[in-house]
Parts: sequence; structure tokens; C-alpha cells
Amino acid sequence: MSGTTFLFPPLHAQDPDALGDFSFRAVKNYRHSPGPKLSCPVVAMAGDAAPRVPVGESRRWALETTGPFELVVHPGGHFYLASRQQAVSAQVSACLRRFGLLAGPVM
Repeated sequence: MSGTTFLFPPLHAQDPDALGDFSFRAVKNYRHSPGPKLSCPVVAMAGDAAPRVPVGESRRWALETTGPFELVVHPGGHFYLASRQQAVSAQVSACLRRFGLLAGPVM
């Protein structure tokens, strides 16, 4: 859910708490429906101080794929992405390269 910061920049700029409320409602109302497992790699990213989604819950994404799974933990809370954009971008690029899904430099 951390990425919602960048999906709704005008809302976030006007009222940062509104986005947090949106994120919380989305998570609170979500109900998982079991289905076929993914066969692709899954990389979950989490903030080590996120109050509503402990790192252990992020590990559960491993149950959703028969492919490789990796958990990357960044320092910070629910919106760690806002202060760690470069580190997260580098991690995403590295994962894509490792799984053969990205070649060459990232622009």
C-alpha cells in the first residue's frame, strides 16, 4: 500500500492524513480470495516500523507463488517509500535484472 502515495499525489499534497485513511480502509476491507498460485517471482517490500502490517505478514506473500520469493525490509513505517525512493528504485531494478526481466541501465 505504500505506493499509494504516488498514485494519488494531489490528494496526498492537500491532506497527507487523507491518504493514510484511504490506505487503512483499503487494507481493512480487503478479503483474500484463494486462487491459483502465481508461477512468477514475487518480491515483497515492507517497512520495518509499519504499525499495521508487521514484517511477518509480508512474508505470507511467499504462499502465493510457486516461483522464487524475496522479502526486502526497509527502515521506516508505512510510508517508508516516500523517504527511500532511490533505494527502492534500485532494489526493484536489481530484482528485475536478477529475474531476467530488465536489461541495461534504468533511465
